[in-house]
Amino acid sequence: MSGRTSTALSSVLIMFTALFAQASCAQEIWFGPPAAPEDSRLHRALDLMDLFSPEAQWQQAASHVKVFLLVGSYLSRAPQEEVNRIVADLNRRHIPIALAVGVMNVGPRATNPPCGGLGMVEGYGIPKLAHIQSQKIKQAGGELKYIAMDEPVWFGHYFGGKPGGQPGCHSSIAQILSLIREPLAAYAEEFPGIIVGDTEPTDIAEQSHWREDLTEWATGFRAQTGHPLAFTHLDIPFNRPGEEGYAVDFFRQAKKLKSEGLISAIGIIYDGTPKDASDEAWVQDAKAHIHLLEDKNGLRPDQAIIQSWQAFPEHVLPESAPGSLTSLINFYAARSK
Repeated sequence: MSGRTSTALSSVLIMFTALFAQASCAQEIWFGPPAAPEDSRLHRALDLMDLFSPEAQWQQAASHVKVFLLVGSYLSRAPQEEVNRIVADLNRRHIPIALAVGVMNVGPRATNPPCGGLGMVEGYGIPKLAHIQSQKIKQAGGELKYIAMDEPVWFGHYFGGKPGGQPGCHSSIAQILSLIREPLAAYAEEFPGIIVGDTEPTDIAEQSHWREDLTEWATGFRAQTGHPLAFTHLDIPFNRPGEEGYAVDFFRQAKKLKSEGLISAIGIIYDGTPKDASDEAWVQDAKAHIHLLEDKNGLRPDQAIIQSWQAFPEHVLPESAPGSLTSLINFYAARSK
């Protein structure tokens, strides 16, 4: 091989490596810090509200965040003054807001026999609540740009309930599509043009006929709304043996639906596990999960969701701390450089 050929080949390899590294990082990073009312049993970062000031130590991470993710259980009960502070800071940073929220229209104890329902089983929400949440954002001078439906296929169709708890409804896909209509219309009434996608657990890939069910869901959503699902975010229980394979199967099926114009983007939630006993352990596990799916299995999500609802991390700041949630944003963003 001549020196000129060798040099040319080396240049091509360097260029290919750079392009591959860039492709290994999602086009968008979404950020969902642990947020819950202070009197809730749910996890709330100790320094949650410290994020929302100009001097907060996540300037670099904030520059990478394309969407900030709030959860409906927090927004419904959060004091208006907290919402005001959050919205004002996100407006200043020009970061749009998404709301992860249940949208299946069944109130508590509203079915006979009782199953599912708001406050009883995850994934449910009613129009009245949609208006209340929307008004909180509006009063703060903000706008909801995205709705991430909270696992409607899982909790509406597959979920059987927990021992001693409310049973699942095992609704058909057609019934679920009907149930989401009015709550989504309520959000759209408050915020015309709101963009809607969903989150689903990869447990779905363990169920019978799951590919057909997801196709029916995405096809029905497009027919009902006139738009494809804007995104599907994969919620992966990383602590369960064998879940890697189910996650890969689910991702590939979502990619097929994307190629058919039924989904516009695919996202993966990157988190640690409930077994992690410190902030640092949680972040290290989250990094390992990124390597597992993107480097080992070659998955290329459009959106990476940096999020936790587990006991850790307890801190979102500062971005320089190895165990903070914002440090994980910077870690992920650096993969594209």
